[in-house]
Parts: sequence; C-alpha cells; structure tokens
Amino acid sequence: MSNIRINSISIKNYRSFKDGQDFFFPGVEYLKPTAIVGYNNSGKTNLMSAILYGIGEKFISEKTFEKIDLHNLDLDNQIQIVSNLSGSNYGIDYRGNPKSITGEYVVSSILDDNEIKSNINKSFFGANKHYGIFYINFHKIKEEIITQKTSWGNIRSFLGKHIQKLVDSDGTMQAKKNVFEAEVSESTDKVLNESDLSKWYVKGTSFTKLKSHRLHFFKG
Repeated sequence: MSNIRINSISIKNYRSFKDGQDFFFPGVEYLKPTAIVGYNNSGKTNLMSAILYGIGEKFISEKTFEKIDLHNLDLDNQIQIVSNLSGSNYGIDYRGNPKSITGEYVVSSILDDNEIKSNINKSFFGANKHYGIFYINFHKIKEEIITQKTSWGNIRSFLGKHIQKLVDSDGTMQAKKNVFEAEVSESTDKVLNESDLSKWYVKGTSFTKLKSHRLHFFKG
C-alpha cells in the first residue's frame, strides 16, 4: 500500500496568513491522528485549503489565484505555499531510479502586468494520483451524510472500497477471513448433508439452485 506524509508546510500571504507561517507535522512514529483546532475565523479552512494546494489535490493553473486570495487584498502580498512531502516509491523512471512524490514543492503567485499569475516550481500532478489521498469537507458534512455524496464520490462506495483495500493488504486479516469462510462453508455443508433435503425446497426453488446460490455468496 502506498503512503504519503506532509512533513511541513509554510504559508505566506495566502488569505489570512501574512509574513510566512510554518507548520510542522509529527513524524511517522506518531501513530495518532493529527487534529487542527481553533476558534471560528482563526484560519483553519485557509490552512486546509493551502494544504490541498501543497499536495496537488487542488489543480493549479496560471489563473488559480485571484485578488481575493491575497492577504488584505493587497497586490504586493503575493502568495507562496511551500510543502515538504515524503512518500513511498510508486515506480521506476527511465534511468532506473525510483519514482516518488518525496520532495519540496512551491506554489506561488506573481504580479505580471497587473495580472495575478499562479505557478508551481515542479509538478506533482500525476505523482499524487499514485497515493490514496482523500478528505471530507466538514463544512458540508451534514449534506454529505444525507446525500451520501462527497467530493470524491459516493460515501458508501468509497468507504467500502477503502476498507476492502485495507483488508486485502493485511495478512493477518486475510488469514482470519479465510478461516472464517472455511468454517462457514464447512458448517453449511454439514447442515445440508444432515438435514432433510425437502426442507430446502422454498417457493419453487430447488435444492440445487439454493446450494449454488450459497456457494456463489461465500466465494463472492
């Protein structure tokens, strides 16, 4: 399973952030979730938005940033978001070197002929698709729970696929799953073999069909 980690992010002149503020995140040895807390209007949403820019989850074009994104709407306050990322390898390049998103990325804006233009020092688009990055917008969590739709698709479908990936990659969990399926199959065969087959005739469905349905269900 691939993994990605935000080591740090520095934000300058983006919305509520002025003069450069640095945020450092716990290392891989810290196994608990990292929470961002603060009063209303203290900049939590702006920080999360900057992080999404910093990991390439928000697409950056030449016209990404506008005057409203500049601190105090001041054209002299051009944006700079510097993210330091580390991640597992996802392939090999043409020189035989491992490919990874690991590195420092700078998202910035400049004033060019009185027009704000956005750029990045090197592209992480294409690289970030190899990592399982997902998030929930808690400003709209009530709506997302009701509709079961999020920014990354149907919430049930997403959680189901994500949990399935975790199970498939966990050797201990897979072993337990195999034991469970074997025990269920053995118990079901025992019941079917010891029972009067006429009891398994339900609403015109033959025993043969019922047994094939059972096998299909457990073999999934």
